[in-house]
Amino acid sequence: MEMHQKSCHVRVQRLLSSMREKYWVLRGRRDIRSVLQRCVTCKRFDVKPFAIASSPLPADRVRDEVPFEITGVDFAGPLYLKNGIDLGQLKSLNETKLKATIKIGDIVLIGNDFRKRIEWPIRRVVDVMPRKDGCVRLVRVRTSRGELLRPIQRLECSTH
Repeated sequence: MEMHQKSCHVRVQRLLSSMREKYWVLRGRRDIRSVLQRCVTCKRFDVKPFAIASSPLPADRVRDEVPFEITGVDFAGPLYLKNGIDLGQLKSLNETKLKATIKIGDIVLIGNDFRKRIEWPIRRVVDVMPRKDGCVRLVRVRTSRGELLRPIQRLECSTH
């Protein structure tokens, strides 16, 4: 025990090698383990941390989100586009099933996975490209640098 304390509470292998510098102890590893089990200091540092079971909370309250991504405060009131459409009324095309009703002149947000929704650019639809079955899957929108082809899954459109 004295050698264990002098060597700063080292583990079995280090203590055995330092003891073998002077002595060869028969069944040394087993004897050192029994000494370490009686060392109060080593026991205190070997304790597993206390685990508290988390309470069952709803998933929408415990998932990690960026602050104000789910809830926000609007100090300025509603934001209106030039044609009177409220920006808060823009809905996802997948949610409102407007895939077939998107038309030329609609105001859309161009979705981007790497930006927050508030930073998505607002653009106007210039052309729609229906497939053979009549469903619109691709639209052309006018941007500041020209025109851009976007699938309608990456757009959010006004409900008006």
